[in-house]
Amino acid sequence: MNYNWRFVKLFHSLIYILAFSNAMAVNIDYNFEFKLARHENINLILNPVEEEWVETLGATMNIVENSSSFLTNVNANVTAINYRNNQQQDAIFNNLNLNSTWIISPRHFEWVLLDVYTQTILDPLQSNTQSNRQNTNIFTTGPKYYWRLNSRNNINFSARLQNTSYDSTNDDSNRVSTELNWLYNINSSLVASINAENEVLSYLDDTQDGYNNTSLFARLEYKKARNTYIAETGLTNINYDSRSEFLEERYLLSFQNQRTTNSDVVISYSHNISDAATEISSAAQNITTNNTLLTTVSGTDVFTEDNFTFQYNRTFNSSALNVVAENINRNYITQNTLDTKIQRLSILPTYNFNRTSSIELEVTRTKTTYTNFAPAREDTDNLYRATYNNSIGRNINGALSFEFVERISTNALLSYEDKRVIATLNYIIR
Repeated sequence: MNYNWRFVKLFHSLIYILAFSNAMAVNIDYNFEFKLARHENINLILNPVEEEWVETLGATMNIVENSSSFLTNVNANVTAINYRNNQQQDAIFNNLNLNSTWIISPRHFEWVLLDVYTQTILDPLQSNTQSNRQNTNIFTTGPKYYWRLNSRNNINFSARLQNTSYDSTNDDSNRVSTELNWLYNINSSLVASINAENEVLSYLDDTQDGYNNTSLFARLEYKKARNTYIAETGLTNINYDSRSEFLEERYLLSFQNQRTTNSDVVISYSHNISDAATEISSAAQNITTNNTLLTTVSGTDVFTEDNFTFQYNRTFNSSALNVVAENINRNYITQNTLDTKIQRLSILPTYNFNRTSSIELEVTRTKTTYTNFAPAREDTDNLYRATYNNSIGRNINGALSFEFVERISTNALLSYEDKRVIATLNYIIR
C-alpha cells in the first residue's frame, strides 16, 4: 500500500467534506513548526560516535466540528526530518488521528469513522530509534444503533469493519466485529448491563493464523455525588483457525473521584485480552496515552494484560500537576519472549509565570522486565525534561527544552544515555 498517497487523498477528502458540511460549526487550525535539536547520542547506543543536529519542519491541521449532525476531531500532520551528520536517514512522516461520528438520527442511529496513521516499533528488544519503526494504518468504520425499550431498558448494537496495514511486516489484517449491550437502569445512580462482543480476524497472508474472538461480560456503573464506580466480569474465548481455542477471564474495577472542580483521581485494575491494533486505536483516541504509540509492538499476536493505573490531576491558580503510575503485566499467546512486566511512574508539574510564559517539567521512570528472556533482562528507562514556553506574538510561540534520557540494562551493551537540547518555533493560524 502506498501510505503517502493514501494519506494525501484522505487529507483532501476531509477538507472538502467538513468545509461544506456545516461551515459555521467547523473550526480549522493550522500549525507550522520548526525544531532544531542537538543530540549527544541519536542512535541510543552504548558508545556514541558523535553528536547529531536534527532539523524538523512540520505542518499540522486540526479540524473540529460539533454540530447536530457531525462530531468530528481530526489531527493531521506532515513532518520532514533532516540529520546534518547523516547518522539517521532523512525522512518525511505523515500522521493522522481521525475520530468522526455522523449522527443520522439523534439517540437512535449513528455512523462512526476512525482512522489512525502512525509509527509503531518493530523490535521492542532494540532501542526506539527511527530505523526501528514502521508506518501503521488502522481504519475502522461502522454503525451504532440505540433502541430504547422503556424508561429503564435500552439495547445498543454496533458493528465495525477494520483494516490494519503495516509497511514493513507482513501482518496486514481485516477484522469484522459486533457488539450487543442490554442496559438496565436500576435507579438514577446505578446502571447494569449484559454485553456480548464478537470479532472475526483474518490476515492477508494465508500462513497467518486468524481467529474468532467472543466475549460475554456483565457491567455495573454506580455514580454518587463526585464518585463513579465501575465493575466488569466475564469470559473471552479465542477460537483459532488451526490451533487450540483459548479461554480467559476478563474483569475491570475502576474508581473515579472528582474531588473538586480542579482535581480528580482515577484508580483502575483490569485483566483482558488484546492485540496491537486494539492498543494503537485506543491510545490514539486518548490524548493521555498517546505517547504509548511508539512503544506499541507491531504484530499479530494476541496477549493477556493485567493493568493497574493510578492517575491524579490537579489544577491550581497558576500551576498544574499530573501524576500517573502504571503496573502492566503482558503475556503473549505465542511470542513468549515478548512477555513483559512494566512499572511506570510519571510526574508532570506545570507552572505559569503569566499568560504568555510557562515551564513544564517531566520525570518518568519505566522498569521493564522480560520474564521469559534468556539471559534474564531488565531495562530501567529514565526521562528528565524541562521545557520553557513563551508566546512571542499573537500567533507565534517558542519553546526551549532540555532532556536527559538514559537506559540502564542488565545487558550492559544495551545501556545508553542521551542529552538533548531542542528549540521550537510555532506559527498558529486559527
